[in-house]
Amino acid sequence: MAFNTALAWRRGERRRREGHETFLKFDVSPQTQPSHADALPEQAIVEQLYAAIRQLPKVDASLALMHLDGLSYQEMAEVLGISENYIGVKLNRVRKQLAEQLKGASDEL
Repeated sequence: MAFNTALAWRRGERRRREGHETFLKFDVSPQTQPSHADALPEQAIVEQLYAAIRQLPKVDASLALMHLDGLSYQEMAEVLGISENYIGVKLNRVRKQLAEQLKGASDEL
């Protein structure tokens, strides 16, 4: 049941894409902000993020999407049927994996 709920969340991915554009808006000082020539368009970054999430195992992808939706660790733990502490561990692993995949993707462009 919990796994099916997580998969249903994933199916709504397209609707959430537009809402996640703010995910990319950082508070970056002008000195550290990349030049326009080096910066990828935000939409391309969002597409890369979702492509990387789709490559994750189903539970990890569901966890990443729930995190992007702003669910608390407690809510994620209830949906997936695992402890809040393990949610934190898995999220850290997922973040590192996504960062590696996105770093590799941006190097290819």
